[in-house]
Amino acid sequence: MPTSAEITRDAVLGGALCICQEKHGYRFSVDSLLLANFVRLGANDAVCELGAGCGVVLVVLAHLHPGVKLYGVEIQRPLFELALQNAAQNSFEKRIVLACGDFRDLPFGPVPDEVDAVVANPPFYKIGSGRSNPSTQKALARHEFFAKLGQVLETAARLLPAGGRFFAVYPASRIVGLLASAREKGLEPKRLRLVHSRVDAPASMVLVEAVKNSKEDCLVEPPLVLYQKPGCYSDEACEILYGKMDRQPGTRQGP
Repeated sequence: MPTSAEITRDAVLGGALCICQEKHGYRFSVDSLLLANFVRLGANDAVCELGAGCGVVLVVLAHLHPGVKLYGVEIQRPLFELALQNAAQNSFEKRIVLACGDFRDLPFGPVPDEVDAVVANPPFYKIGSGRSNPSTQKALARHEFFAKLGQVLETAARLLPAGGRFFAVYPASRIVGLLASAREKGLEPKRLRLVHSRVDAPASMVLVEAVKNSKEDCLVEPPLVLYQKPGCYSDEACEILYGKMDRQPGTRQGP
């Protein structure tokens, strides 16, 4: 576990939750909170996150969906330990079960053979594209050094029954590859939402829900615009990120 001097405590959802993360390691960003908000679950669903990081998505899902059972797999030991800490300090240690290991080997440990939903924030960038972060922890989280998109989808398809749901956030520039690969693995795209920084800017991210062995029929939701003007979040973004209508830059918490 990193020393206390290397850890920050960051408020999430307007202070309803607190997430510890390394000051100089991989830190969660807005995409994690957008993903957690996008996920739709049944009252008693079992959910598994592939690549749980510090556990922020699982903690937010536990807060938003009081009846679900959550599992997370993280291969990097420091992040796994932070996820354990974050589950406990937010009083979700009985509902969030974590395993340290390679999600490509699932199922193993406490993770069941089958779950109702799989959630993932896959590495955004191919190896050799863009600048790789000098921090190993950040590089593994953002570039496909460890796991490629197809391996994420293959694992999700293995854990899901027919009708099971897969949720992901991914760069909008790679949407064609995501949708094609998902369909190839038997995960039919059913719901999409594009995320724009401004109303006049190209989409930067896409939120995707796919259903295993489903028929073709995809709902494209209205776009999500993050900023109404520079430094000022839109009303909807504030509701997602802070749980309240607070758009002032000086009052931001979290990412």
